[in-house]
Amino acid sequence: DFDKMNIRVQVMNPGFVDTPLTEKNTMPMPGLMPVHRASRRMVRGIEKGGFEVTFPYRISWPLKLLGLLPRPICRWVIGITTGWRARPLNFDRK
Repeated sequence: DFDKMNIRVQVMNPGFVDTPLTEKNTMPMPGLMPVHRASRRMVRGIEKGGFEVTFPYRISWPLKLLGLLPRPICRWVIGITTGWRARPLNFDRK
């Protein structure tokens, strides 16, 4: 529908980008990249005109393949590989 209004929709799925917010993370951040590299990839993706821009590939492709599994198995694998199963979620915002 948006194409009839000359509006292009694109989805950006960057990995971890080195920003003040990610500096606060205590978890491992594989593929962490500086802002200038991430922004270049985003601009390149916009210029190519594809619907989805996803990077870095060494992180995004395994996650896409994992997404093909049934959700309970996907959550189990992610929980095991990230350690999230062992850490309770803390929703206290202080």
